[in-house]
Amino acid sequence: MQRTLLQFLFAASLVSGWGCTVGPDENSGPDKDRGGAIPVTIGQVVSDDLNPEAGDSTDWKSFAVPAPGFLTVQVFWDQSSDIKQAVITVHDKFGAQLESRVHQASIPNDELVVRVDQGYYFVKLQAEKGASIYSLKGNHAYGEDDNGGGDGGTIRPDFAGTFQLDGAATADAAPAGGGAAAAGGAAAPAGGGGAAAAAPAGGSLPVAAAGGAAAPAGGGALPAVAAGGSASVAETPVAPQGATAVPLSTVTKASVSSGKAKSEPKAATVAAEPAAKKFKPIVADIEGPYRELETSLRLITPVDDGSRLKLGSGDQNGVKVGQVGEIFVKGQLVSGARFKITKVLKNSCVAATNAPADAIKDADRIIIKIPEN
Repeated sequence: MQRTLLQFLFAASLVSGWGCTVGPDENSGPDKDRGGAIPVTIGQVVSDDLNPEAGDSTDWKSFAVPAPGFLTVQVFWDQSSDIKQAVITVHDKFGAQLESRVHQASIPNDELVVRVDQGYYFVKLQAEKGASIYSLKGNHAYGEDDNGGGDGGTIRPDFAGTFQLDGAATADAAPAGGGAAAAGGAAAPAGGGGAAAAAPAGGSLPVAAAGGAAAPAGGGALPAVAAGGSASVAETPVAPQGATAVPLSTVTKASVSSGKAKSEPKAATVAAEPAAKKFKPIVADIEGPYRELETSLRLITPVDDGSRLKLGSGDQNGVKVGQVGEIFVKGQLVSGARFKITKVLKNSCVAATNAPADAIKDADRIIIKIPEN
């Protein structure tokens, strides 16, 4: 009904524009500028129109991106051959242009893909001549893309909701500032005043006070450092020459007041972690013998019923449509997150799972079960 009304108003605007001259954005409304951009929910399809002759040549839309990854903007023109000199651009929150696409009359569907951080992004649609209704949609995908190719072209989501993604393995961003973590040690904090000392394997990294140098990691306590000073290594008391060293003993409050040994403190009660949410597998497990093909998780796209995955193995590895696989996070099998291969390319494949993206984005092992006949 809404789209029918839009088509009626669109036709009426064409008729009303005959015989008069108006400015290019005289009837555009508030969305002619970025400040009046109409918010669009990620994954939602919205319809609007451009009609420069009727004074509506510019539209702005905005998206709230939930996390770093990729924003794919798709625009479908109903009257693709009628709209002339139409340009679609994507901008960041400051208005800087990130990507642009000039519409071609012979191709009704335009698509732009930009790498994004969490925050607001804007899409500008502008035309100089003609008129057309259009449908616009924005999709968000986690991950990073190396644009390595090898699959015969870029594969992106379409309006039907089939997520065919390409990209590279997700990498965690390095912490801003501070020193690098040594093997087995904790990472140095961002900023800070002192230099971070390397920690031995399996040990913890000593921390320097503001303005001071870090003391070497050892068995003793870290000496206090005054602002601007340097830390000294705590020394063990030494007996004078000729004297016998007497072991030091600690007098406890219990031995002074009652003479009874102090009872051992009760072990702290650790609250049990909430049970992980269970997901119903999207497909039954494989029957019969199989071999495990370990692969990489290149990209995750959240969808209403779970996630769509881009995996780093394809036809040349023996992957076929319909095969199943499992996902592990921190070495543990994620119950119910079994996936099913839905599309196979030369060097990669696409799979579907009922597990939400947040539950599997830290996956450290992905296996595909290849049947052995």
